[in-house]
Amino acid sequence: MRSGLSRPSGTFRDVATPLPGVGADDVAFGDFDGDGRLDAAGVNSLRSQLTLLRQAPDGTFVVTASIEMPVGVSRITSGDVDGDGRTDLVVVSDTNREIRAWVVLQVPGQPGTFAAPRLLP
Repeated sequence: MRSGLSRPSGTFRDVATPLPGVGADDVAFGDFDGDGRLDAAGVNSLRSQLTLLRQAPDGTFVVTASIEMPVGVSRITSGDVDGDGRTDLVVVSDTNREIRAWVVLQVPGQPGTFAAPRLLP
């Protein structure tokens, strides 16, 4: 993955940003653990897996958890789904031509820790 970091002149430069252990179909970013740094979450449809990565102070990403999904998921987004002020995840599967969305909420009182995925009605 490539990203740009802002420079004082307002221009951008390319910076390599490896996301170890993801092998991702899609990635979403958000401050999942409340430390003020963007973290990452990636989905891999072949492995039916959601991988969570925390951004370390040096800017690198470290795998913190892998969540097995009931089906292969290929898309992900982040946002406060339940209105509690914490960033949650929504992942999408497209199996047998049926699109389904799964919500993965943060566990209350445990920043950066996510509960088991639930199928959205």
